[in-house]
Amino acid sequence: MKQRIKKGMFCLAAGFVVLFAGRLAYGYLAPSAPPLNSANALSAAILTTVGGRDSKENYASEKLKVQKGDGVESHSIDQKYEKVASVHSKTGAFEDDEKKVRELTSKYNALIQFEQASGLAGSRRVQVSIGVPPDRFDPMVSELKTVGELSSIRIDKTDKTNEYKELKANRASMEKTRDALIALKSKSGNIEEFTNLENRILEIEREIQSGGVKLGDYDEENAFCTVKLGPGGGGRSKARHLVQSSSNRSARLDDRVVRFAADLIVRRGALDAAHSRVATEAQRDTAACASRSRGRLRVDGAPD
Repeated sequence: MKQRIKKGMFCLAAGFVVLFAGRLAYGYLAPSAPPLNSANALSAAILTTVGGRDSKENYASEKLKVQKGDGVESHSIDQKYEKVASVHSKTGAFEDDEKKVRELTSKYNALIQFEQASGLAGSRRVQVSIGVPPDRFDPMVSELKTVGELSSIRIDKTDKTNEYKELKANRASMEKTRDALIALKSKSGNIEEFTNLENRILEIEREIQSGGVKLGDYDEENAFCTVKLGPGGGGRSKARHLVQSSSNRSARLDDRVVRFAADLIVRRGALDAAHSRVATEAQRDTAACASRSRGRLRVDGAPD
């Protein structure tokens, strides 16, 4: 009887330990949504980096006058630069705000050069890269700030004058090399040498064309600044739903663990009480048997 009681208590304790370990493992390993301590934390949960690797790089030009010192005539420098505004916003009216962005693009004669839309209703996102004429960059950015709920904005301006000069110098060098190789075609030689020469000329022509395309990005007619915009729709309710669902699941699991532990305690108390009653009854039976044995011994030992 005692062995059976001990075995039952051991099984119950082992089950409690297994469930408790499972609860701890779930708390550490289960994915959880970020806490909503502030609006910034919520924004980080629903916004993505805008622009993308396929967005086009735009360049613009600006005439700068440089004065070196007194008595020295000033001279102008044609500066090439890249200017990018990264605007991060969130919105609860996705279609309306997307329409406003397209209307502003038409208003300022800008071009949508990259666009990526993803997600379903309630958690939609769009990433847009817009090429804006340099003289209309600032007013367009000012109006884009009013679209949706602005989370952050960053404007970077990078000088590209040296890169432009390097491209021009490289192109001039390649053209000289090409002309020199073409001049060699008038010399005598075998067919293999002429074939290799022609192949080398074609390679240089391709490199010159590639450099010409890059230089074309710096031309005045292609002068643009870049606005990268990333509004997201319905992210606030989605994030709250994820956090609430996770909290509800944890609360339900905690309630089950508590109820199970309470049930174990009650069962253990009942088993202890049963064990105590069994032990008491066993002691009484033992005492009764001993008393009857002593009584028989006295009867048997009495004189006739």
